Amino acid sequence: MKKNEFILDRKVLLPRMARFGKRFDPETRMWRDIKSCVTDGMLLDWGQITREFRFAEMVCPKSVEHTSRADHMHLKGLFAFLQMGYIIVADDRVALFNRQKKKNVITRGYSPLICSSASGLQDHSAGERKLKEQIAPSIAIAKVEPFAVAFTELKADASDSKPAYLWLLHKVTLNQKLPRSRSPTS
Repeated sequence: MKKNEFILDRKVLLPRMARFGKRFDPETRMWRDIKSCVTDGMLLDWGQITREFRFAEMVCPKSVEHTSRADHMHLKGLFAFLQMGYIIVADDRVALFNRQKKKNVITRGYSPLICSSASGLQDHSAGERKLKEQIAPSIAIAKVEPFAVAFTELKADASDSKPAYLWLLHKVTLNQKLPRSRSPTS
């Protein structure tokens, strides 16, 4: 990385837009293929998709390091991000997790999802670590199985400048039931 650059983020990503010489192409072939599969209701080849996504650093000019959050989102809008999502479902109930209050957190509140960057279709170690931080130490994860696909920004046109996300959602089965509630401070 050069002195006049900074790392905006580190993610598992796929370019949504590309530059060919002086011409700016609003969509890469892979992103167009993913969108057409979703909008036409076709099956997605997750093996092919995950081979196209790469863990990478988003390097930007130093001049935009201290610009607004909206400007940073616009830069991130050039990419699609692959995430693994985990949902704990038991007895027709879904567990909700209190989002940890960390520096630069965009969203706050409660979520049924625990997300982590995907480093491979079968690698759940980062997601399992996050889940174990949220549940009691005596409760173990018994099974993780594919459940659904979720996504944002899969419009027919590429006019949206916000980041796009593809989540591979997994249903998590625990070795015992979760308690009805926990103190938010625990």
